[in-house]
Amino acid sequence: MSLLDSVNNIDNHRVLVYLALELTRDSPHPVLEMGLSCELSAARQALHESCEVEKRHLVSVDEDLLACAAARHLNSPHHEVRCCAWDAFPIESGLWSVAILNHAPGERRRFDALRLKDRCQVIVLHDTEPSADYGYKFSEIWDKFRWRVDVKTPESCWASAVSNSLDLSVWRGTRLAGYVVTLPEDDAAPVDDTFQNFLNGAAEGWERSRIR
Repeated sequence: MSLLDSVNNIDNHRVLVYLALELTRDSPHPVLEMGLSCELSAARQALHESCEVEKRHLVSVDEDLLACAAARHLNSPHHEVRCCAWDAFPIESGLWSVAILNHAPGERRRFDALRLKDRCQVIVLHDTEPSADYGYKFSEIWDKFRWRVDVKTPESCWASAVSNSLDLSVWRGTRLAGYVVTLPEDDAAPVDDTFQNFLNGAAEGWERSRIR
């Protein structure tokens, strides 16, 4: 399963995860997934397979025992599933290439994003639509990051990626799996054909590597 297979409005963050993994392909640092919601099991399986193919170390963590138990089958030499209280998980003890934050309670996500802001190359956040800001309050942290891009879905979930070390604005206008990546000030962004062609080639190459 590819990260770009059957993307829908609930898991549209997969587009940004795909781009983040491509951008950090040569990074020696592991990938972090916070939150093991059963609702996103297809996205988790796709992330697991992507990291297995690329031999990238993936750490998935949740403090919910049942969620962790449901994901235990993904444990492998490249994928570590851990059950740990959020406050006790040592995310500040090392560096990360990509972090995907989709954990509960949702209001924690902005605090953990700040814990990671200078320790992670790209952070992908789920549920960043303005209509949900009364709970998630991501608007309180946007100014802490130098770069931000969004995947916006009318009347549904948004996803965002932020970074203080990598210029994510190069993704502006990229169309993948039926979604377009925009800057915060954009309603819609033009597609950069050169960068789009590069991404399409990268996606095809990843699929060929899986087949082999």
